[in-house]
Amino acid sequence: ELGFMNGLIEAVKSFIMAPAKTYEETRESGDMGSPLLFAVILATATALVAQIWSLLFGASLLSALPLPPEAQEAFGWMVATGGFSLVTALIVTPIFTVIGMFIWSGILHLMLLLVGGLQESSAGYEGSLRVVAYAQVASLAQIVPVIGGMISLIWGLFMLVIGITRLHGTTDGKAIAAVLLPVVLCCVCIIGAFTLGIGAALMGAANN
Repeated sequence: ELGFMNGLIEAVKSFIMAPAKTYEETRESGDMGSPLLFAVILATATALVAQIWSLLFGASLLSALPLPPEAQEAFGWMVATGGFSLVTALIVTPIFTVIGMFIWSGILHLMLLLVGGLQESSAGYEGSLRVVAYAQVASLAQIVPVIGGMISLIWGLFMLVIGITRLHGTTDGKAIAAVLLPVVLCCVCIIGAFTLGIGAALMGAANN
């Protein structure tokens, strides 16, 4: 009704200013193209902005540092390849965004099943996919230099919890558990692998 760009801008504003109300008004089924397109556009836009920030920072650093000619040439070549990175981001980001959303939605839906968060839900897996797609609005924080990634991560988790409680009709506790459980399991696996690596290195050193 608003047109493509106006509709996109209004959707972004709604999910930023009133995420709970906006998730409540989100349909549970049908028209999956809209949330997927919403996520792809935001992810691609933020990836391009991040690449531009990198180019500008590299160029300013190159001009400010008193580097020897050899280092300036190498650094200048690295900055010049940033244009290729922009094109790559424009092509690759939409593909990986869609793939990542389907995988993350499946993991999130499985966690909800494990914690009993789907007992009152009629949205099914499609609802989980919508939650993940619209939570992509948090990626806009990545345009903030240095701390944007951390803000985006925390904001994204917050958006997932709100979306799950509204679309699946579950409690905040179960939504938080479903969102944080994969993060905890991932951390445990990393720590376990790191511990095993250190143990193997120490045993190898002791044998030597």
